[in-house]
Amino acid sequence: MKISHTLAATYLLVAATIVSAQVVPEQAQPVPETPATETATPSFTDEQVAGFAAASLQLREVRANDALDDAAKTAEARSIVAYHGLDPTTYNAIATAARSDAQLAERVRQAVTEMTATAPDE
Repeated sequence: MKISHTLAATYLLVAATIVSAQVVPEQAQPVPETPATETATPSFTDEQVAGFAAASLQLREVRANDALDDAAKTAEARSIVAYHGLDPTTYNAIATAARSDAQLAERVRQAVTEMTATAPDE
């Protein structure tokens, strides 16, 4: 069971990258890379991490829904992110930071594990 939770958490981090393309405005410019010594990972509250994890789980279902076109998926993604108390910028910041911050990635995995452990089996 632990393996499935770990796989689910890993999937969410990858999925967050895909979803972030739908949530971030198209005009967003990439940030130039800075040396690792100057990079500071922003801190996120437990509520933000839990919101990110919950939103990611729901966004996975939206992406898999072939009945929705891209515009509907984007609108639904924005709605889900907002429902979980995040704005698209914060959601995307958590997704980006979790890819390079092992401690944050572990916090996300723990949040997902807690959610999936308490969720009824389908």
